[in-house]
Amino acid sequence: MVSTLTKPSLGFLTICRDMGQDLKPGLDALQDNALFAVKNGYKFLEAAAFPRQMEGETTVRDFYGETVSVDWVLANQAAAKEGVKRIQDKTGVSVEALCYCANTIGNEADRKHFHKVVKAAAVLGVPNAVGFIGNVWNETAGMKGEQRRDYTARALTERLGPIVDEADSSGVNVAIENCSMRGALGYGSQSLTSNWFSTHSEIRFVLGVLPKLKMWFDPSHIRNYRAQNCPEPSATVPIVRMIQEFGKHFSGSHLKDGEDNVAGMLIHASTGDVYGDNSHTGGIWIARAPGRGQIYWHPFEGAMQLYAPQAFARSVEMEDLAVMGRAANEDALRGVKAFYQPILDRN
Repeated sequence: MVSTLTKPSLGFLTICRDMGQDLKPGLDALQDNALFAVKNGYKFLEAAAFPRQMEGETTVRDFYGETVSVDWVLANQAAAKEGVKRIQDKTGVSVEALCYCANTIGNEADRKHFHKVVKAAAVLGVPNAVGFIGNVWNETAGMKGEQRRDYTARALTERLGPIVDEADSSGVNVAIENCSMRGALGYGSQSLTSNWFSTHSEIRFVLGVLPKLKMWFDPSHIRNYRAQNCPEPSATVPIVRMIQEFGKHFSGSHLKDGEDNVAGMLIHASTGDVYGDNSHTGGIWIARAPGRGQIYWHPFEGAMQLYAPQAFARSVEMEDLAVMGRAANEDALRGVKAFYQPILDRN
């Protein structure tokens, strides 16, 4: 599939508007997001495909927002394809990605769902399926380093490899986000990383095993999980270094900001709050909307256009905890558009 974008453009991940809503399967939610997008100057959507309940589960998930039901798409392929084209023709807003981020190599249910996301992207003519690698901590406990690497390589090849090959043959990029998730997808004794596509060494290893993978780059994760010998809170140097090395693999990027939780860092150090409930941040950093945190966005955009000129999608991922509810998220999206569009225009 070919992106309809012809230059770096702003879009947004629809979870910020559809989080926690019991949406009916079909295209109403997608059309609603497209209408909001065109009204507010956004060019594309990254459509959330996080189900309220996974097949075979009896409990509702904590994090859900199903702008696109991939089960509905696969059961109604002609209507879905025609409907998405109609929405795009009506609004001028394209769907550049379907997104489902979970443990694809370590959890069979998540892997099966992501496989359906890839299939649905092919049906709809969507060029990207955004996801995670995940981990196999529970399977490699007690293994030595080389054993762990070999086991992980086999897991990647056998479990995710066929999905990546199928996506590639149908013109869909499997684009992995570089989010550590800091143990939120499962803990191991060697590292807090629970999405094994987060550091230079992890990404090199995974791309060495699955070279057809693409990357959906998020600079906030480099800032938030930066090394302890990088005290500068904007993390411009490691962000640009990541773009320089891996930009040729990018098919898009998230726009999300972050800031140090200074009070949390003082009392929890880099290990995080052992008694807190936020396993993702550990109480030592805070997600922010672009422009509300500590990232310097002009160097980011300049590096993206220099080292990842093929990646036009700048998808706002709104996770700012100061922004709660649909109306507040919509206001925040308007604010990001006003903040970031001049940066695009100057580069």
